[in-house]
Amino acid sequence: MVNKLPLIVPVSAQGNVQLRLQHAVVDPCGCQSLSATLNWQNAALGTPLGTVALAQPQVQLNCNEGRLEMALRQQSPYVQITGKGSLAASGEYQFDGRVASGDAMPQAIGRILSTQGNADTQGGRLLRFQGRLAL
Repeated sequence: MVNKLPLIVPVSAQGNVQLRLQHAVVDPCGCQSLSATLNWQNAALGTPLGTVALAQPQVQLNCNEGRLEMALRQQSPYVQITGKGSLAASGEYQFDGRVASGDAMPQAIGRILSTQGNADTQGGRLLRFQGRLAL
């Protein structure tokens, strides 16, 4: 999925990802039951324009009617991101969220973020990604 996102500058990811899986039931019809948390520790994104420290993004994972659902929350002095998304067994995905630059965000990256999505009344950008993964 990452290689399908329309990125303006190359991005590299840094840090450790930890999955805490309490319970999962998945069958050919999709995700039936799930309780899990995904933490990205010491998270950072490297770009030619500067590094963006993400602190520790957290994703809550669960199931709803066969779809894998996620809720994302990320707060750092560089950037704040919140959003909800889903992935179906058929590969259809959707993500609706909000991203806002913090005071520590490198200016060049902040300018790029300001061109993405539609602005909300607090200066954040509303994001929407949807499509189908090639399975």
